[in-house]
Amino acid sequence: MLSKKVFFISQAEAERLEPVPGAAMISITDPDKSPAALGQWGQLYRDSFYDGGYSENTIHTMKAAFRMNYASYIDSSQAEKLSAVLDGLVGSGIDQI
Repeated sequence: MLSKKVFFISQAEAERLEPVPGAAMISITDPDKSPAALGQWGQLYRDSFYDGGYSENTIHTMKAAFRMNYASYIDSSQAEKLSAVLDGLVGSGIDQI
């Protein structure tokens, strides 16, 4: 069985990393930051959202203010797209992400 690997690194580390043949890069930046300056990756997916979380209790407590305060966090459509990208990468034989 072929082993798939996902590495989580900082933006600074990603910007220093030379593109790896047969690997993909997923770059997630905060909405108020510039996109990472990355090399010429054969497979590159970019998105922008805060990588924090919240609970159902937070939604209930904040009521109408929730959408404004958490508008830049990942939403369901972004999560579905990212999941589809990952499925596609793995399905195409990419073994390092």
